[in-house]
Parts: sequence; structure tokens; C-alpha cells
Amino acid sequence: MIPDTAPAAPALTSLQDLRDWIRAEISRSTGLSPHELAFDLPVHSLGLSSVHVVRLAGEIEERLAVEVDPGTMYDFDSIDALCMQFWGMHQRRERRNALRPETPARLQTVRRRPDLPTRYATQRTDWEQRLCAMWCDVLQVDQVGIHDHFQALGGDEMTAAEISERLWDLGVPVSVRLYADGPQTVAGLGWAIEQARGETSGSSAHWRLQDDAALPADLRLSPGALHHSAPHPRCILLTGATGYLGAYLLRELLDQTGAHVVCLVRGTDAHSAFERIGANLRTHRLDVRDLPSRVSVVTGDLTAPWMGLGPEGFSALAARIDAILHSAATVNFLSTYQRLKPSNVEATHNLLRLACADRPRAIPLHYISTLGVAMSTGYPRETPIREDVPLLHSDDLLNGYEQSKYVGDQMVWTAFKERGIPGAIYRPPLVGGTSDGTYHKLDEFLPRALKGCLQLGAFPELDSLLEMVPVDFVSKAIIHIAREPQNLNKAYFVVHPQSLSIGRWAAWHREVGFPARTVPWDQWKNELLAHARLQENAMAPFIDLLVPLNQAQACFPRVDSWQFRDATRNLGIAPPCVSDLLARYTRHFIESGYYDDVPGLPQPWRDSLSRPARTVRTT
Repeated sequence: MIPDTAPAAPALTSLQDLRDWIRAEISRSTGLSPHELAFDLPVHSLGLSSVHVVRLAGEIEERLAVEVDPGTMYDFDSIDALCMQFWGMHQRRERRNALRPETPARLQTVRRRPDLPTRYATQRTDWEQRLCAMWCDVLQVDQVGIHDHFQALGGDEMTAAEISERLWDLGVPVSVRLYADGPQTVAGLGWAIEQARGETSGSSAHWRLQDDAALPADLRLSPGALHHSAPHPRCILLTGATGYLGAYLLRELLDQTGAHVVCLVRGTDAHSAFERIGANLRTHRLDVRDLPSRVSVVTGDLTAPWMGLGPEGFSALAARIDAILHSAATVNFLSTYQRLKPSNVEATHNLLRLACADRPRAIPLHYISTLGVAMSTGYPRETPIREDVPLLHSDDLLNGYEQSKYVGDQMVWTAFKERGIPGAIYRPPLVGGTSDGTYHKLDEFLPRALKGCLQLGAFPELDSLLEMVPVDFVSKAIIHIAREPQNLNKAYFVVHPQSLSIGRWAAWHREVGFPARTVPWDQWKNELLAHARLQENAMAPFIDLLVPLNQAQACFPRVDSWQFRDATRNLGIAPPCVSDLLARYTRHFIESGYYDDVPGLPQPWRDSLSRPARTVRTT
């Protein structure tokens, strides 16, 4: 049996103590031996998931009494740099505390963001992310937009001095001032810091996501290019085959078409890349018997020039394929747009180049987007968002992942609407387990949100559907649509035909015996933050995502999916109703041990289950 908890942590009385403890924690999270973890290794190279990073940041925060933004942990160019940064912050805090008493925790005094003339806008760069978190803490507001004026948020000379002190801890030059004649917004201050430190995020204080979505003038095809393309592709390029949805898309391509599938996989060894694809399918219990005869691998890097293939290899790949299915993406709700731009934006740009590389023939590009690209409060709640109109709002998208997918989505939309490059966009919501109830990805947001609400004993009261579809239905529907040429040049909201409200999800849990209250959004957030065992709550890795959200931002968008319904009317299958899926997923969560630490587990569920022997429990 592998223990779920770490051994008692040693006292940290020196920088060396911190180094040894950090290395032991990383070793425990990654499975690497401490001897393999040289202090000069960059943090991003260690294989730490966002869940592990959040957990480590929380432990550093608790043990050193310093503020740690999990989103910046990947930025350190070595383990040693991380240790020195936080040890220095700890030492300076200790010296300051000797001169003045520590300010008591002010969790319960957090107030809502004032009603300002400027619309809320989400942070896009690493420095904007740090500054928003810092201003929220110092000014005690629930959210800060990057264009909000410091004084309009309640800032004064005292709070400006505290922010300046914290900036000094982060290595910001003293020449960058918040107050007096300096910048007065997060966007302006972040830009000033980048300039002073000689850094660049490729943006300016006035830059918007739409600027990155603009396509270069030469990225276009002639209007008749599609006539040179094969109506039914013989060879399809798939990206993301080593991912969760990608595994199911590959299986559906093999089942629904007779095409050969070329998988572009990061790396240099085609054999090991092929083995990783097979292992991924086997993990999800998918058939791999026909992989050797129908699947081949090209190793490269979607973010690199020519996708790492060189000009000749790039042209050869374009001449070989008849369609592109782009599923690859970095999914991280804690990262900024700046950090996700290479993998989620620049990669899409490179694939649009590939789609034009065998002129005059067009290569259709099928792009896997997300429903999150429409999660902006700019859309009126009473009017569903249509699939056949461009997305108009992006300033307050929830996080860097949705921002980066929005830019990719708009690039592909422009490509097939204005540039003659055929394609389609698929926008699934939360992707669940399979229709039979199996759930392979327990570190995803949905299972963690369900478990976290049950641990808390409360669901948030929101006037919104909870949009979720099983992974096998998503993949079947996408490939079914992509097979038919008449479905090109459209966008599709790939949603469940009978989604239930968040209130109905909560009610279902009560009806089957779980103690699950429904409380207003702000009360739910406060209860979660004040929970005595917050770090053990399944939602702990997503706290930094949830806390800044107001009630409107937490709601799923209302969408009109008529194009999706029309394109799948002959699909032949429908997903199980949501209540059946909930019953199946709950049974799986209990049988697998995922719900072992959920209080108040109804006795009928316990009595009706025959639980298999387990040696490892996934939390």
C-alpha cells in the first residue's frame, strides 16, 4: 500500500534545509530519485503536473509564511533558484515582522470588485497574473482586472507601499513605481516591469487577444482550392494522439474511415513515439491491433519553425496528407496566455501553414476548440450564442487556456471564412469519462469539482447548465461530422442534447443520499476558503482559478447548437442521460476508491458495491 500522506516534514532553519526538503517533495511527486534531481535542473523539466505544483506551492507558503503564486513555479530556471528566491523572501519577511506585528488574516473581509467604468479583463502575461493576485490580496477585493485603476479599487499610499515591498521581493527594479507618476493599472505596471527587466511577452499594455488572432496576409488559398482536394481523405494527420481525447479520436478515425493516420508526436525517436501512442490507447482500453498496419508516426515539434521537420520534410508531409485533425493542446488552467501561446496558438498557425503548403490543393484543418472560448460575460444571458456567427467577446475569459484556445479558434474561423482554407471548429465542454461509467482521468476538473463539493457538503447555486459530454460520444460525433465535405467551414458546439442545470446535479446527489446543500456562489466560495482541511479538498488545485470568479463568470454560456444537431442527426447513437451518467460515474468513483475520503457516503451505495482489491488509491 502506498501511503497517501507524506512523512512529517523536517524543520527549516537554513537554506540547505529548504533545498533538501524541496528536492524530497519533488522526488515524492515525480517518482524520480533525489539523486537524479540536480539543483541546476529547470523546474519546467521535472514533469510536475499542475496538481503537484499547486500542492508544493501551498506547502512552501505554509512552511515559510510567504506568498507563492503556483502559476510562477514553472518559471524558475533551476531548483536552486526557486529555493533561494523563497528563502530570501522568508528572511526579509522575518526581519520586517521583527519591526512591526504581522497583519492578521483578512479572509472574511474580502469585498467584491467595485462597479467600475472599465470592464473586467483577465490577465494575459506572467507578470499580470502575479500582479492581479498581489493586488487582490493587498486591496482585499475578489478580483482585479488588468485595466482597473489602482485608486478606483481603493488603493492608497499605504497599500501602494506594501505592493512596492512585495515587488522588491520579486526582484523588480526600484525604478518601477506604482504610485505618483507611475503606471496605475496591472497592464501598465506589468508592461513597465517587463521593460525594466529586459523581458518581453510580445504584448503591450494596450494589446488584445484579437491582435494575435489576425492572420498574415500571405496565409490564404484561391477560392477553388477545395476542388483539388480528395472528398474522402486517404491519409489524415492527427495531433494529440498521446492525449486523453486524442486516443479516442484516433480509434474513431480507424473505425469510421479507411484512411491511414499519421500522428505527429513530439520527440526524435519514431519507435518510442509509436509505443507511447499504443500505450495511451491501452490505458483507455481501446483496441490497438490495427495500429501497426494503419498508423505511422512523424516526430517533430508543432511550436517550432516548419514544425521541426525542416522545409523539405514540411513540404513532404503536406503532399502526403489529405486532412488535418488538430487535437493537441496544453491544458493548464493555472498558466497564463503568454506561457500557453506557443503550444496553443503558434502550433495552430503552423498547421494553417501546412494546410496551404501543397498549393493549389487545399488540406482541410479540423480544429478541436473548447466551449470555454464562449465563457465571457459580454454575451447577454437571455440570448443563446449561435454557431454560425463569430465570437465577439474575449476580454474576461477565465484563464490563459481559454484565451489561447480563443485565439486559435478565431484564426481557424478567419481561415475558412475569409482566406479560402477549408476547415471546421469543434467546441466541446467538459469532457467526461466514457458512456459506460469508466473514468480514467480523475485529475480533471469535473471529478475534482464533484468530489470537492461533496467533501465540503455544498454545491454552488448558479443559474446555469453544467455542460458535460462523455469522451466516447465527443470523439464519435467529431469524426462523423468531419467525414462529410458538406460539414466544412462551420463551427459546432459539441454539447449534450439534454444537459442538466447545476442545481439538478446537486439535487441528484441529495436524492441518492449525499449530504449536499445548495448555497449562493459567494457563500460557497467563502465556505471553501475557510474550510479547515482546504488543502485536502479535491478542488484545492483549482482554488486560484475559482476565487477571482464572480457569479456571472462561473456560469456556462447558453449556446444554440443547431448545426451540431443537424450534422449528427444520422450518428446512430446518443449519450446516456446525465442522471444515468452521474450514477455510473459515482459507482466508478466509489469502486475505485476515489470517494474514500468523502464524508457521509450513503450506506446503500456502500452496501451495493463489491469493491475490488486495491493497492494504490488515486486522490
